[in-house]
Amino acid sequence: MKHIRTCGVLAAVTLSSTAFAATHIVDIAWLPDDRFAHKAQIEAGKFVEVCGKLAVGTGVRWSFTTGAPVDFNIHYYVGKEAVFPSKQAQVALG
Repeated sequence: MKHIRTCGVLAAVTLSSTAFAATHIVDIAWLPDDRFAHKAQIEAGKFVEVCGKLAVGTGVRWSFTTGAPVDFNIHYYVGKEAVFPSKQAQVALG
């Protein structure tokens, strides 16, 4: 199973910190061992979306830690409708 794989899946987190990430959209660039890591400081009320494609039938395993509770979700689109296989409010790790 890949550690972080996603098919049109977006992960959005909102952190309470003072620095702002340079961009809110992050394209997944897979390492040779099929892992991806990203670290960002995000201004309160802002978010980061980590985006990439996943082949049908491939699993997703996410992990994250934050310095403050965040709203975290994984979502993808079917047409214009957003589908949320995971949605967590005010969590500091997952």
